[in-house]
Amino acid sequence: MLRVAPVVPLLALVPLAACSGGRDAQARGRDAGPRPVTTVAVRQDDVRRSIDIVGTLAAAEEAVISSEVDGKVNRILADLGDRVGAGQVLVELDREKLQYGYDAAKAAYAR
Repeated sequence: MLRVAPVVPLLALVPLAACSGGRDAQARGRDAGPRPVTTVAVRQDDVRRSIDIVGTLAAAEEAVISSEVDGKVNRILADLGDRVGAGQVLVELDREKLQYGYDAAKAAYAR
């Protein structure tokens, strides 16, 4: 069985309580008289909006890059976010150890 009867009288009083403050404020506004007003000429102005956002950017495409030989990196020729083309050199390795390996392989082949 539902008990609706006690709630209905309370709901009927809520609009009356909310409106009573408005009547007093209107009556005070009429009795107070005119108030001074300051006017300003209309002008056009630019409004700049800025938004600070925190997030993570993800690339539409990614590529995994690996070296065919081991070695110490001498120079990095491309940075994160740079556009690169196929065959473009991205990293230059130290040639000293590579040259030693090449010379050793050449000497072994000559024997």
